[in-house]
Amino acid sequence: MSELPYILLVEGRDDQHVIWALCKKHNLPETFDVKDCGSIQNLLRELELRLKLGDNNRRIGVVADADLSMKSRWDSIVSILRDTGKYEYHEPVLPKEGIVLDPTDKMWFIRHFA
Repeated sequence: MSELPYILLVEGRDDQHVIWALCKKHNLPETFDVKDCGSIQNLLRELELRLKLGDNNRRIGVVADADLSMKSRWDSIVSILRDTGKYEYHEPVLPKEGIVLDPTDKMWFIRHFA
């Protein structure tokens, strides 16, 4: 899988290029891979696989389009996190600011960011 300790999973090539352009514009060092998963279904499978196998990535990010429903995307991601035992989240709505999950031992804690 990835050689860098951090990875950002993105739905498609356009998302990958947007991330690369943002990194270039803001002079961010190459400390993470940006993986084009090809579709939301592939992204969700990749996330689940990396979490189940205990991949070498210390941090995994996800960029997913909410083309039809943000709630549907959020529910899909939360389901994977719960099923892999990495996350327990009780709030029904994704905060508009987004979230960061901080892993500790077995559970991930949520930290809101603005």
